Amino acid sequence: MAIQHTIVFTRPNTDIAWYDDYDGKSTNMTALNDHVKTTFMDTGKVSTTQVAGSIDGLTRTIKKRYANEAAVTEFFNDATVMGMINERNSYNTENGITRSITKDIQEDMTF
Repeated sequence: MAIQHTIVFTRPNTDIAWYDDYDGKSTNMTALNDHVKTTFMDTGKVSTTQVAGSIDGLTRTIKKRYANEAAVTEFFNDATVMGMINERNSYNTENGITRSITKDIQEDMTF
């Protein structure tokens, strides 16, 4: 059974950039995306990520599916991934962006 994480970020107003759009981050997002693709997506451990924004621009929802619990553990133990997550979490805290995460079991890896 696949595992889906749904993460909802909420920002106080649209003057605050989402982490991905923030120019001051030290994470090289192209290198990170290449690493995730090669290490997790191409190996079938993680599916394509879905991202959707609300009409008012205040929420961003990210859905990611993992092949199993072992894939989730490997993903969150990866130093490159965690470097970005730690930086994103600090940015979000400093800018009043909140996060909620739900975990669901899915039949397969497809959306």
